[in-house]
Amino acid sequence: MSSPSLPAAILAFASFELRRTLRDPQVVVFLGFPVVLYPTLIWGMTELGQLEKGRHDGEQYAVAVEAPLVHDALAEHDRLELRTGVLPELLSGEVDVWVEGSQTRFELHHVPSRPRSTRAAAIVENAIDDAYRASLRQRLTEGGGDPSVLDPFDIDDHFTSGVSELTSWILGLLVGAIGPLAMLLAGVYPAIDLFVVERERDTLETLMVSAVPRSVMVAGKLLACAALIFAAALANIGALGLSAVHVSALLLKGEQLAAWPSPVAMALAAGTLATASLLFATVMMAAVVPARTYKEGEWVTTTLLFGSFPLLALALLGLMSGEVHDGLWAMPFAHTILAVASAPTGELTLARGFLAMGTDLIATAALMAVLWRTPGPSGLLTGGWRPPWLDRLLGSP
Repeated sequence: MSSPSLPAAILAFASFELRRTLRDPQVVVFLGFPVVLYPTLIWGMTELGQLEKGRHDGEQYAVAVEAPLVHDALAEHDRLELRTGVLPELLSGEVDVWVEGSQTRFELHHVPSRPRSTRAAAIVENAIDDAYRASLRQRLTEGGGDPSVLDPFDIDDHFTSGVSELTSWILGLLVGAIGPLAMLLAGVYPAIDLFVVERERDTLETLMVSAVPRSVMVAGKLLACAALIFAAALANIGALGLSAVHVSALLLKGEQLAAWPSPVAMALAAGTLATASLLFATVMMAAVVPARTYKEGEWVTTTLLFGSFPLLALALLGLMSGEVHDGLWAMPFAHTILAVASAPTGELTLARGFLAMGTDLIATAALMAVLWRTPGPSGLLTGGWRPPWLDRLLGSP
């Protein structure tokens, strides 16, 4: 019977590693928790904000008035309850606003540190302004003037683009900001489980004496790690996308995306995520080479994650400012954010997508070429390289 081809052997070993890794509850929780966490927070905060706004719309406020000229105007307001009191009552919370004044000047006192007092002050100020305008209108009418001169200008806001473009921008910003970050976070525990756990549990010897070539083991583990990262990224972005559509529909009075991203844009974004997952898995594999234990693997990968944040920050700042430098499209991980964020708005072109994917693949190939020589396939599995300064930094003997 002929031996399987190299690609088939790598896929078989990757499948074996995937099944083994997914049996670890810690890895499964780490991969799945963000998929549930981020949408729950977004939906919960949005719904809570809507409920709070509805509660405030019918809120009643206590107002102390020492200005006879506006007493009647405030008394007619259905959300204001007039009471007696001055500064002590305001500070103690018995009243929300205290109004004092003469015939020509009013002073409105409230407590800025209390949101309820701030909301009450805004309503009282509007009520006084409305009463003043009504008085002027009446005096103009009685004097034979035209009260319409007091009407404010009518200014109509018109979007130069439809609501769908706005929701697409919201969708792109949300999934672009959080999706790739979730992808990076999702790569930590799979990389540790695939490359470090066997060193700590003393099962590496059994693996090393098996008939599977070590190059196949490394490639299979790398492919399994990249697949887990890619799956976690797709799940997170899908959940965030649904959350963004829901929030947009809620805030924009039922309007939703008129059209989803084009199939070409979605394919380019998915391709960029795939190549970024492969590159990040390779970086994680290289980073955990010195690690002997799970704890050391966590320390190394966490440090590496913090080092990647400046790249992500550059892309995010460009997105929020609306001025993205073309050079960012050739920068690994930064262009992942740009690609995911640009797909819903239709700004992800073929040139940009292929540039991002090509950059990731070239960087992956270059890093693999270095790792294949030093420390080599055996060193990648056994952790054959460990700088002395790491022992001193971790306090290891």
